[in-house]
Amino acid sequence: MSDTVELRIFMLKDVLVVGGRAREHALQWKLSGDTEVGRVYCAPGNGGTQHNVPISETDIEGLARFAKENNLFTVVGPELPIAMGIANHFWAEGLGICAPTREAARLETSKAWCKEFLAGRGIPTPQFKVFDDPEMAKEHVRSVDYKVVVKADGLCEGKGVIVCDSAAEAEEAIERLMVRREFGDAGAKVVIEKRLYGEERSFMAISDGTRIEAFASSRDYKKLQDNDEGPNTGGMGAYSPAPAGPETERQMYDIAWKIVTGMRDEGFPFVGFIYVGFMIVGGKPQVLEINSRLGDPETETLVRRMDSPLFPYIEAAAHSSLDETVRRRGAIRWKNWSAVTVVLASKGYPDRDYARGEAVTFRPMDGMAYIFHAGTKKVGGGIVTDGGRNFAVTALGRDLEYAAYNAYEAVESIRYPSKILRRDIARNVTPAEALQSKA
Repeated sequence: MSDTVELRIFMLKDVLVVGGRAREHALQWKLSGDTEVGRVYCAPGNGGTQHNVPISETDIEGLARFAKENNLFTVVGPELPIAMGIANHFWAEGLGICAPTREAARLETSKAWCKEFLAGRGIPTPQFKVFDDPEMAKEHVRSVDYKVVVKADGLCEGKGVIVCDSAAEAEEAIERLMVRREFGDAGAKVVIEKRLYGEERSFMAISDGTRIEAFASSRDYKKLQDNDEGPNTGGMGAYSPAPAGPETERQMYDIAWKIVTGMRDEGFPFVGFIYVGFMIVGGKPQVLEINSRLGDPETETLVRRMDSPLFPYIEAAAHSSLDETVRRRGAIRWKNWSAVTVVLASKGYPDRDYARGEAVTFRPMDGMAYIFHAGTKKVGGGIVTDGGRNFAVTALGRDLEYAAYNAYEAVESIRYPSKILRRDIARNVTPAEALQSKA
């Protein structure tokens, strides 16, 4: 009697990652390691990504055509193609994609709509008012007895939020956004909200419109300079885990779930990655912002800790089968390590007066760190800078202290003339967080 061996051949799924920042490099890196995934293309990609496709992230018809010709499943990183309706177009063409529709993405594309949605659902968020007249907005900031945050209604690549220390600063922020239109039409309307003081946390998950699968806890650093000084940026660093305590974690999950179910009730199921930025005040989370995509640089931090394949959960979200996938595979698993990401930018960022085309040199580093490229490109066999944020260096360690040490050691291996960075990423955490990161 002989054993019968059944040979099953699985078709690997090729994937297209849309975007060209460090977040997209991290997604490509993670998906390329999944056993069910074949080739992972990146459009347009950067100097560090592989299998780059010279199609702009906003050329939705071109991206759809390439995906159809190559039978690709598509994952979208940045907010702009999502806001333009890439998911709507792809689904209409019968193409698989993980991204919210244009309608669901209003949670990010209009801060005014989002705030009204949160208030209408009883979801905790700072006190706010919406203005489309700059003089009325200025009159409001002069009349309140608290400090405010002025936010452009539309998309500004994470830079349209101005935290103010006085009424005079708030009036100047209104002038910049609504009168001088430094961010174009995105500042035609503003949200002015009460400034909160507490601990910020990033909650990210993947949703299929009916349930969510949460990612590990993380925190990012939005300010340009050490000690949270300087202007807001797209993010200068991050770390994970960033626990806020079991009860607060549960509240954040419940709020994210309430957002997803609220969108379903509105008639616009939220399918894809969701990011909720919280401020924890007295142990109670309040929603500062919602993004219809993964955070950057939190993504770079989380993929290094993720101990499960990512693609099955992405595909399940797109096909409304997260419940079945989690029952079959279990929840997403996480390594019992800490991860710290340090972003390297060019002097002049977040404004646009930074140099481009600076040659970058690298020297060897150990295997605890990985360099994700952002604003870079290949020229003549080498790498040159090509944007404001250039690299996200992510390192692992047995706790936050060691992960930060490894990240900053790796940072020194990258050299170019205008390199700038923060030196305090994951070095100012609370004792409770540091202790929990060693668990």
